[in-house]
Amino acid sequence: MSRHLTYGELTINGIEDLISRLNITDKDIFVDVGSGYGKLVEFMNQKFGCKSYGIEIDKEKYKISQKIIQKKENVILFNGDLKDFYRIIKTGTIVYSNCTAFPVEWVEWIYKSSNGIFIHNNKKFNKGTEIKLQVTWKKSYESFYITN
Repeated sequence: MSRHLTYGELTINGIEDLISRLNITDKDIFVDVGSGYGKLVEFMNQKFGCKSYGIEIDKEKYKISQKIIQKKENVILFNGDLKDFYRIIKTGTIVYSNCTAFPVEWVEWIYKSSNGIFIHNNKKFNKGTEIKLQVTWKKSYESFYITN
């Protein structure tokens, strides 16, 4: 099975619901761990003018995301294992991970590495306030958790 068949993301409505719950400013640093094609990273930068980082382990998705986003001063994409980017995650005031496929240990590591708000959807690590967001991989809403 192609790795792309398991790829899913927030819908536009899901993104709008999420950002309505956050007080994002241009001073924030947004980090997407498992950023896929980088759409959310670019969206946060365009909408709020904040610095945005994407970390993606899949080299093919990373290369495509570079073509989609191209060069932007405050949008930086990285390719590699999330544990190689501790310092980047630690700088984030908002750290997001659509991590249904991540082992709970990875999600816990991201949570401990982040200094600000952490948003995730790993049900085995259900720390934080539950919110429902619209996603591309199912008709019903997915539970996400916001911690600070």
